[in-house]
Amino acid sequence: MTKKKAPIVKQANTNVYTDINLTPQDNRMRLGGYSLPGLNTFQGRIYEEARKELRFPESIKLYKQMLLDPNIATATSLIEMLIGKVPWKVWVKEDAPEQEHSRAKMINYSLHTMERPWEDYITEALSFLTFGFHVSEKIYSQLETPYGSYKGLKDLVTVSQDTIDKWIFDVGDGALVGLRQDLNRIISDAKSRATIKGASVDIPRKKFILFRHNAKRNNPEGTSPLRSVYVSWKYRNLVEEYETVGISKDLGGIVGIGVDVSYLAKASADPTSNEASVLAELKAQAASLVAGEQSYVITPIAYDQSGKPLFTFELKGVEGSSGKQYDTDLVVKRHDSKILMAFFADVLKLGNDGSGSFALADSKTNLLSLGIESHLRNIAKTLNHDVIPQIYKLNGWEYDPENSCKFLYGDVEKQDLEKVAQFIQKTMAVGAIRPTEKLESKLRNLAFADMNSVEEDEDVVLPTENTSKSGVGLEEGLPDGQGTSTSTGGDRNTGAASK
Repeated sequence: MTKKKAPIVKQANTNVYTDINLTPQDNRMRLGGYSLPGLNTFQGRIYEEARKELRFPESIKLYKQMLLDPNIATATSLIEMLIGKVPWKVWVKEDAPEQEHSRAKMINYSLHTMERPWEDYITEALSFLTFGFHVSEKIYSQLETPYGSYKGLKDLVTVSQDTIDKWIFDVGDGALVGLRQDLNRIISDAKSRATIKGASVDIPRKKFILFRHNAKRNNPEGTSPLRSVYVSWKYRNLVEEYETVGISKDLGGIVGIGVDVSYLAKASADPTSNEASVLAELKAQAASLVAGEQSYVITPIAYDQSGKPLFTFELKGVEGSSGKQYDTDLVVKRHDSKILMAFFADVLKLGNDGSGSFALADSKTNLLSLGIESHLRNIAKTLNHDVIPQIYKLNGWEYDPENSCKFLYGDVEKQDLEKVAQFIQKTMAVGAIRPTEKLESKLRNLAFADMNSVEEDEDVVLPTENTSKSGVGLEEGLPDGQGTSTSTGGDRNTGAASK
């Protein structure tokens, strides 16, 4: 017996007929969702991108080709170098339970004993800045550490973007539940073992880490930064190609062939005539001369009835840059700037065009640091959302988002010690801060960050004397802005002695 569908009724104060109560009570409102995922997918492929060449998997080949561009390669290399030097660790709060501190020590120890250095995995994951996403399969193992035994990461195996065939979604809620890797796209000795069971392998979502850049609508492919510079890259290459053709013509000239009108008419009227054969040979020789394949030309010596030559063969000159309508150098530089700006790496071009300043370079460097910071936060967020909770589940630990372990990255750039010293001097001079052991420890770590740390009880503290008179007036209770002076010289204006 089929269930009768509820009649469609018009809700009060609405302009569309619907069978859904649009004004439900809060305590009786559906907890689940009404809507369906807005991501355009079909048979495991995503069709959000309008341009076919920028749509996965065609985009992978295009982005690899774009990486050959010097500007793009330099910008991505700069980002990789800056992120690659940032230290990582697993961190917990100071007031977290003691078992959390023990777990952090175990995970930190295992990070140093993985198949490769942890920084290598981070640098390799940065391919999501090229292709929009990066997939790393998690390889777990029972690990032995000085702080205990637990199940942790042993390796992260990169699933190359150009080997991914399809994404596997849940048809109910659209959630990503896995991916399919096409083994036929892999050229490797390890492939022979994998293809015994078939030409593809399905990897569950829980088994891999998915790094994404600027993901919209929860798109697993993210958005590549190269997408925004594709048009500039394409036009810049086109201008450079025209520029190269123009240079070759400037150096070699253009071949000009003069043919008598009646002779040319006979050649055009009968393609099999001797006139047509001679004209075809002259065209072939002209093409070879421009291409640099020959250094001479054979022309027939023939004259008409009035004694004028039937053929002429000469090189026509091409006007130089002064006769050109556009300055191609400016066009190329404009597109180069757009490409570098997309990566916040336009600081690389400062000074190349004869302009720039320290203030401008400082602001540009700050923008680059903000971009690097954003990428690091994205990586840390993915690791803390994907890896840490799974390690807790594998080991039967209770996960607490507030007190459990977290991946933490270090400083992107070193602080300017001179600016720090000025800040400390000015704030301590007016009593805004007071010296404490924690402040001293922080300043020592900041000043000697590159030195090996020593235990506190091994330090030998030498007595020092503060010869600065900053803040003396405040300590003696004098009004703000006044103090005592030890100068015995007279006032510069009046010659009176200072009080």
